[in-house]
Formats: sequence, C-alpha cells, structure tokens
Amino acid sequence: MHITMPNSIKRLTNPVVGRIPIRIASGVNRGLRWSLAAAGSGYGSGKRESLQMQVIWNLMRDDDCVWDVGAHYGFVALAAARRAPGGHVHAFEPGHSNFWFLSRHVGWNRMPNIKLHNCAVGDMDGTTTFGGGATSKQHRLGGGDEVVRIQTIRTLIASGAAQPPTFMKIDVEGAENAILRNGLADLGRSTRMLIAVHSQTVYDDCVSILRTAGFEFEHSERLKRYTSTGFHGDADLFTYGPDYDAARDLAELKRLGF
Repeated sequence: MHITMPNSIKRLTNPVVGRIPIRIASGVNRGLRWSLAAAGSGYGSGKRESLQMQVIWNLMRDDDCVWDVGAHYGFVALAAARRAPGGHVHAFEPGHSNFWFLSRHVGWNRMPNIKLHNCAVGDMDGTTTFGGGATSKQHRLGGGDEVVRIQTIRTLIASGAAQPPTFMKIDVEGAENAILRNGLADLGRSTRMLIAVHSQTVYDDCVSILRTAGFEFEHSERLKRYTSTGFHGDADLFTYGPDYDAARDLAELKRLGF
C-alpha cells in the first residue's frame, strides 16, 4: 500500500531525507543517483511512466536540443542528457521545492549538458503564482501562493538563455495551450514535441493551434480513449513541424504501442 505523506511533514523531512542518494533500479535512468525523499511513485524503481520514458528515449537524437518544460525533479531531463550526449538539455521548473530536488539530482549525476532554469515557460514575461496541487507533480501556474518567474519561448531564445529546441517535452498541468499560443511561431518548422494534455478544452485548443501552424500529430492510445470517454488524468500527444520527416518516429511509436 502506498501512503502519501502530508505536505506539512514533507517540509520538515525533505531537507534531511532529500540529501540521501539512492540508485534508480531500472529503466532508461538505471544507475543514476536520485533522492530517497523522492523515491516513491515509481521514481526510485525506475518504473515511473515507463512507456512515456521509452518513447522519449527512442524518439530523441544524439545531438538534440531538448527542452524539458515542467521538469519537476528531473526524471526526464536526466534521461534526455544521457540519451543526447552531443546535445543540450534545458530543464524548466518554477517551484522552489521542486527546483531544489532538480538541482540536486543534476548535480549528483554530473550532467554538464543540462542547463537549469528556475522559471516557467508560458504566454507572458513576468511573475505568477504556482502550487495548488495535491502533490508536487500537480502544482500548476495560477495555483497556490508561491510567486515564480515566467518567460515566453521568444524571450528565452532571443535573450540567449536557451538554444531553440529540436525536441520538447511539455507537461505543465493544463497550461500547454498557453505555451503554444504565444510560442509556437518561435519554434523551428522541424521541432518535435511530446505534450501531456490534461483536459478536453486544452486538447481542443492545442490541436487548433498546431493545425493552423501546419504541425501534424499522433495520438497516444490513452489520448484516443480520453477524447472519446472523457479525461481522467493526462495523456500524450506527439506533434511535429511541417518540415520534419516523421516516418521513422511514427514507425517507432507504433512498435512501442504508443
């Protein structure tokens, strides 16, 4: 039985237990160091979202510039850095507590090709509130009372803070459409994205934005179910720009049972 520890207790124990490293037991992150305090929910075992992690691993290229938008504690960012040793990984996470774990995990594993950004990616430059979720994985922009920085894709690229991405993972608890609405035009026409969609409204908006820009997409089996029966969580949408030859990727997604 999995027991969820109250946030009030976590705030006391995480600074201590969070400094104790373990080794991830399996999967694409096998052998990497991870915090004992964050080992639940399949992270320590390496089984967390195993299909999604394998999809990301198989779709990436050795020299990709990866943006992990909504990096949380860095599970995807670590895998991306290992998979693309000749590329760059930009991990974006606005929350103070989440960023503390993210920084520790990247530092423990000595990943020089990961650059950390303590901000959200969104549809404006400035600040907003963050939090509100039952767990750290469910914190969202506009929720809670923590004030965090937010920047647009255009600002991040124009300022030189991050190179333009060739591959993006976006999982931001319902703000995916806001990122696309004010950022898709600043991405290359060969950019690929794996987007975790959290509601029918956000899905409809994302598809409309992507289709207007000439992007094509492939639905995961879970997303196909959710768009027919209603959303019960998040589901992945793979999308790619009009200049990208996706034949290899689509064959790989079919093979994996995406």
